[in-house]
Amino acid sequence: MEHNTDTVDAGTSRLGYHSLINAIILASIDDLGNEALSDEGTLDWINEPEDVHYNVETIRKAIAHMPLKKNGMPDARPAMRRVMEGLDARNIGIDVAEVEVHFDQVNLEDISEPTEGELGELENELANMTWETE
Repeated sequence: MEHNTDTVDAGTSRLGYHSLINAIILASIDDLGNEALSDEGTLDWINEPEDVHYNVETIRKAIAHMPLKKNGMPDARPAMRRVMEGLDARNIGIDVAEVEVHFDQVNLEDISEPTEGELGELENELANMTWETE
C-alpha cells in the first residue's frame, strides 16, 4: 500500500501540532530555564491545546530532571531531539516547520504617565503587601 504524503489525516495533523507545541515549550525551557514557566508566551503555548492538558507542576518536575548545561541552566535539547525522533519514527510524511513567534507590543510613547493619585495607590498597596520568601 502506498502512503500518500499529499493528504494528512486528523490524527497525524494533531500529532504534528502537539509535537510542535512540545518543541516550542522545550525551546523556551532551553532558553529560560525555570523562568520559562512564568513567561507569558510559554504559558500561552502550555495552555493552547484544548484536548491536551499540560500541568505546569509536571513540567517543573521534568525540568528538575533535565541535564544541566555548563552555565547551570536546564538542557532541553535531548528532550527536543526525542520529540523530533518520535516524529521521524512514525514516517508521517509531514515536514517540521520553523516557527517565529512575534508578540504584540505597545509603543512606550502611547502609554501615559501615572498620575500622583495612581502612584499613591500603588505605594499603599506595596506598603500593605506581605512578601513570601522561599
